[in-house]
Amino acid sequence: MFPLILFAALAAAQPPGSFFNLTTFGLQLPLSNGKGGVTQILQPALNSYSSAYFYTDPKDQSMAFWCPENGATTSGSSFPRSELREEIDFDLSAGRHVINATVAVAAANSTTASVTIGQAHVDGISGHCSIFVELMWTSGTVIAHLRDKACNNVNRAVGKYALGEWISYAIIVDGNTAQILTDKDDTMTPYAYTWLKESTQGASPLCPRRGGVASAFHSLTPTTGTTTSAVYFKAGNYLQSTGSSGSRGSIVKIKALSTSHAG
Repeated sequence: MFPLILFAALAAAQPPGSFFNLTTFGLQLPLSNGKGGVTQILQPALNSYSSAYFYTDPKDQSMAFWCPENGATTSGSSFPRSELREEIDFDLSAGRHVINATVAVAAANSTTASVTIGQAHVDGISGHCSIFVELMWTSGTVIAHLRDKACNNVNRAVGKYALGEWISYAIIVDGNTAQILTDKDDTMTPYAYTWLKESTQGASPLCPRRGGVASAFHSLTPTTGTTTSAVYFKAGNYLQSTGSSGSRGSIVKIKALSTSHAG
């Protein structure tokens, strides 16, 4: 899917950092770092970095993320990624925090492919369940997933987007609520989140509630003064499948990206 001969032309183009403000971001690549994790490109190196996995599309000067299905994975995931991670952690219980992006899934490794294009991620909870807000493109439909520590999902379709079609979205975390908006669905009801304490384990999982309906954690009780884990935003190409091919995978392009943090 990604002919290596093409990279010679891409390498001659200016890196994405020439067109986007990536000051607060780091990049995770689907390449092993030889220590059981993946290669990361951090600042200031990211400003001038480009490769076959992260490059400027010469057609529209968007930044493109290529992820092969046989790519290396982080220790907490079974799936590969070529993805930006904002190096700003914020407290879920305080302030308004927003990521805005205009994204297109330009190529997919199958007609049933799923690709995560945006996340709000919780530190301190390992694995896929730590993604408490996830925006995923699946076979032409963008679905917002809200997930608790046990990986129980509340899902909402927020628009249909064909392969290559631009998707404008916002993930808004405001105090203890999270909201996902797209240009095809700008009326999504905010979901309220409460930090709870599990008395039997003393843990502090994130547990979603919506519309006053109690969560699946019947043994959990609210705890006053609980300190929440740090939360951060991610955007890019997090492929939700694996395979043996290094030429099959997904390409995601971003032509606009910004974050804001108040409080």
